[in-house]
Amino acid sequence: MRKKILIYSQGIGPVTDKRNRLLTGIILNKVAAITVRDTESKKDLEDMKIKQEIILAADPVLGNEAEEIDENIGQELLELANVDINKKLLAVSLREWPVERENYEAIARTCDHFAAEGWEIIFLPMHFPDDISAGREVLKEMKEEAVLLKQNYSPYETLCILKKCDLIVSMRLHALIMGAVVQKPIVAISYDPKIDSFMQSLGFYDILQINNLKENKLTGQIQTAWDQKDTIISDLKVKSRELKIRALIPAEKAQELLKDNLLSKAKQ
Repeated sequence: MRKKILIYSQGIGPVTDKRNRLLTGIILNKVAAITVRDTESKKDLEDMKIKQEIILAADPVLGNEAEEIDENIGQELLELANVDINKKLLAVSLREWPVERENYEAIARTCDHFAAEGWEIIFLPMHFPDDISAGREVLKEMKEEAVLLKQNYSPYETLCILKKCDLIVSMRLHALIMGAVVQKPIVAISYDPKIDSFMQSLGFYDILQINNLKENKLTGQIQTAWDQKDTIISDLKVKSRELKIRALIPAEKAQELLKDNLLSKAKQ
């Protein structure tokens, strides 16, 4: 159709199959511009011998400002779900992943620990309805009470909910990204290199893995994040500003391509 194509802030791969890597390279060498959201994606494309300039951007969600997110909306949504907002709120975002059951049991025991310490545990599905089953399975293993959210929230509503929470534990990349946007302490449970790459971009390098998860390590990381929350929030404010600038790069590139297209048509 002779349309210019922009790869807009994508996370790439991992693409491991040799044939798929070859095909990816052939296709991407035909696009007008490529922007990726993390350094690992950039490196992977460079290894595929992409001739185009590969621009390091950031996830578009990071273009949001914390001040634009309404915490009161988050409070209203949580109250509708019977969450006790007078407690410290620990948001947990999980997904199903093919690992031994004991890894999810470690999450349940950790949630029990913090619930017994007076926290309200909230299981927040990022991919609806798929993530509800992961939260439900962990909830079944718990001895303490917790709240499983079952609504299909919009991205903005999810941001509002996370802004109302005090700390976020997540397997889902976008819960971590949103946590950074609203400047809350975040703890990652990684199942994919994209999780590690994002956390490393924020300066977090001791990243837990879902295939080797231990209760004491998860509990320790959450407690450390809470104890160091003031420092973490301060650091996230700085990092968020840097990442917002990068998050706007793809939109600027799109405007540039549109402008070039209009000028080209005007000359015809």
